[in-house]
Amino acid sequence: MDNSTNLNECSSSDTNTDTGSSTNTPKFSAASQAALTERGITVETAIRAGVRAYWTQEEGAELLDRRDGHRSIPAPGLVIPYLGCDGYVKLRPDDPRVPVPEDQVPHSIAAEYPSLPR
Repeated sequence: MDNSTNLNECSSSDTNTDTGSSTNTPKFSAASQAALTERGITVETAIRAGVRAYWTQEEGAELLDRRDGHRSIPAPGLVIPYLGCDGYVKLRPDDPRVPVPEDQVPHSIAAEYPSLPR
């Protein structure tokens, strides 16, 4: 069964149509809209299924109930609910790669994993 069928079969009790309080804020980022379109899912279908956007790392961390873990969550992206499991979601970031601060990048593997003396 393809994903578009699953989204269309969502019951009304499983949907979340809250797309934000500001009418000036787009429902989804351009990258999220492209990801939905590539999968044959319209914005309207996604909204009916409870899919929505998250815009900040902090919001993503809150959705996943992570305390002080927001730096590892890329944003923006999609919030995709697990149907039939109220309160459980997965995040699909627009760009899943998290930039690592320069001072935390290992300069060589040898420095991070030293070899044993022979």
